[in-house]
Amino acid sequence: MYKVIIVDDDELIRKGLEQVIRWERMGFFVNGIFQSGIDALEYVKSHPVDVILTDIRMPQMSGLELIEAAKGYQRNVKAVMISGYGEFKLVKQALVLKAEDYLLKPLGQEEVEAVFLKLKQSLDKERHASQEEERGRSRGRKKERQYPKEWKAVEAFRKEMTVHLENGRIFQNNQQMKELDQILSSCEEEDIAQFYSDIIIKLLEYFDLDHDEKVYWFAGHGKLERDPRMDGERQTERLREQFWQDMDNIRKSLWNHSDHMRNLLTGKAKSMIEAEYGDESLSLASVANRLNISYGYLSTIFTKAEGHSFKAHLVMVRMEKARLLLLSRKYRIYEIARMTGYKNPRYFTDAFKKYYHCSPADYIARLRGKEEA
Repeated sequence: MYKVIIVDDDELIRKGLEQVIRWERMGFFVNGIFQSGIDALEYVKSHPVDVILTDIRMPQMSGLELIEAAKGYQRNVKAVMISGYGEFKLVKQALVLKAEDYLLKPLGQEEVEAVFLKLKQSLDKERHASQEEERGRSRGRKKERQYPKEWKAVEAFRKEMTVHLENGRIFQNNQQMKELDQILSSCEEEDIAQFYSDIIIKLLEYFDLDHDEKVYWFAGHGKLERDPRMDGERQTERLREQFWQDMDNIRKSLWNHSDHMRNLLTGKAKSMIEAEYGDESLSLASVANRLNISYGYLSTIFTKAEGHSFKAHLVMVRMEKARLLLLSRKYRIYEIARMTGYKNPRYFTDAFKKYYHCSPADYIARLRGKEEA
């Protein structure tokens, strides 16, 4: 069962959601019901929660503020927002904060259950992926203890292959294969098969390719299938041939879907910006270095995929985060500057003014004027 909390300042909506929706049938359990975001946040600080179902507009602490604060305690918590008609700007902000979905008032049972059935599928996939990753780490730790030198060499080989594939190089495998053969020469056939499988699966995951066992043999075969007619040397040679066939199929898949490759790298860069926009040192060069691609290549593919530069995207994310922090009325301008990657508040003010055509102070003054009107 996945844990849900319901947050709404309207008692009728709270009770209706708790009593009418068939939570347990869908795989959820309501662990708490709160009339304020402040109370809900206190609960989240000390209790595991999978999903927060919250009204977007509430007194004292809005649903947006609740979700942003909750993710500081539980990074993977999911959010479903409840909004009224005419609140689409707030819904947009919710989606920026990675809300999974939103529901419009008046709420209908079918609509709510449809959203949560869809969310259940997403949560199941994440849980399965996490379990697979944990199993993979366990296998990896065992191999690392058993073959420490070979493990390090194989990991270095995989990283080198990743760089080749990212940059669209059609590599010749003879020299690399000889080096890998030498690395694995002291291993048993079963362990060689496992090493090959680890390399292929990690490459498929990195490049977001389907683990199709009909295309990639090692995607489904971490264990050696012995042929009694073959001796150990022939078994190893058969594995070697199958491994390079899988490697060649990966290369062909990426070659045939070059746009996919560019979009994948751009997506990774955008994810880094979203997660680390508050880091003053974040830059095109630092991201390119972590992705193991050249500065110029990342600059080119990012601009082509997004229609604007990496720097422009970083500024856009920082300015949107700064605007949300200003709206929260909880921080001073110099604090927001620091939180969005600007060590010098003056540089932050200049950037904000250039982006929004007004200073942070003027932006708040205009907002107050609208509220008082």
